[in-house]
Amino acid sequence: MAQYNFDRTGANSSELVLTTGTVNPSGFGKLFSRAVDDSVYGLPLIIPNLTIAGGVHDVLFVVTMNNSVYAFDAADAARTQPYWSVNLGTPDVGDSWIGPIHFGILGTPFIDVATNAMYVVAEIQNGTDVGLYVHALDITTGQQKYGSPQRMSFSFPTEGVTLTNVTGGIQRAGLLVSNGVLYVAVANILPGDDNSQEGFVQSFDAHDLTHQLGNFQATPSAREGKGGIWEAGRGLPVDASGVYFSVAGGAYSSTATPPNFGSSIVKVAPSTLNVQDWFAPQNWQYLFDNNVDPAAGGVTLIPGTQLLFAGGKEGVIYLLNRNSMGHLEDTDGQAVQRFQAGFGCAQNIAAPDCAQSLGTAYWDRGNDGMLYVWDKTGVLRAYHFDGQIFDTATSSAQTPSGYVVLPSPITLPANTAYYLVSQEALGGDQWYEHGALTSTSVAAINSSVYFYN
Repeated sequence: MAQYNFDRTGANSSELVLTTGTVNPSGFGKLFSRAVDDSVYGLPLIIPNLTIAGGVHDVLFVVTMNNSVYAFDAADAARTQPYWSVNLGTPDVGDSWIGPIHFGILGTPFIDVATNAMYVVAEIQNGTDVGLYVHALDITTGQQKYGSPQRMSFSFPTEGVTLTNVTGGIQRAGLLVSNGVLYVAVANILPGDDNSQEGFVQSFDAHDLTHQLGNFQATPSAREGKGGIWEAGRGLPVDASGVYFSVAGGAYSSTATPPNFGSSIVKVAPSTLNVQDWFAPQNWQYLFDNNVDPAAGGVTLIPGTQLLFAGGKEGVIYLLNRNSMGHLEDTDGQAVQRFQAGFGCAQNIAAPDCAQSLGTAYWDRGNDGMLYVWDKTGVLRAYHFDGQIFDTATSSAQTPSGYVVLPSPITLPANTAYYLVSQEALGGDQWYEHGALTSTSVAAINSSVYFYN
């Protein structure tokens, strides 16, 4: 999985190695590197103690925009070749919007350890035909399983069309498997011209990908809805009552037939994806008109509570009750709390549109939790959570310039935490693009204290 848990907090609470003694310029840094065939946008995943190739090993799984999947030894510097690698097909041609040479595997895969299955979506080109294909791979061999690959299709009832050819389609959000169901979120599905791009979430039987269980369309009755679901790469969170995600700036109308949920945070039922609840900011039209994407940070569930938070390009964090999300702000209800957590695109009134994500991570300490926020143009900020709301008096640290890669993970060794933020000088939200990946480490309790950069 990504972000370490189904709440998508970005916190690794089981760190055993990193301490204030080991995170320093002399004892912490690059051990070795591995060559891959293209840019890496999906987060690398590690499975420890995996039985593979006649032994037990810690294995690093990497996916590329050339539609390749690699299984490397995560600990043995001398083993330069992967245990296995597989290419899933020719990728689509990239464009200047996202930045890569190819569109291949863009989203972070999900590994179901119980079944040794890795789920991954590849964008595959065959001449003028481009499709999004869901794959389930055996993590010990790379072989296909569970009826994969399965091509995704997208129905547009108001246009009377069903698409399987989806040039430019974006499967950016991390995948999710919960209770035997696979969830896939997509954006930029085009039934017409570029002004009609659309977002979907689809669910499948994780053990039989030929069986689709549910379908959610973000703005089904708005001709130019633009309700993409990309979460800045973060995976969808889930609890017993629902699956949560944010929808990019798009048309909102809960009274339309069918309703439109652009610029909203949405809760859907597990498996069926029927809408259970939602929240739309009162300024959703402004966000839509100016491409100030409220989905550019994803959704995080706060452990031990019935609360969630989400934010995007505007730099605003919304704290919501999962059981009563509020619908349209000010008209139907209110957020539990909203505050300006980062500088945000919208602060530049002359040109509010900007290519930015809102990096967040949450350290669960019960009624003394910590939310970390780092947007592209701002500084690292830390907000205490008292069990009900965030204290908006922040501590912050000036940081090196660069693009913060999501999610920004926290590791928690023996009650001490570090905020480890991966950055890259080339720009874009990929983890690695034929260049060096750097990281910054600061104290989680006092973010003005640096340990490593």
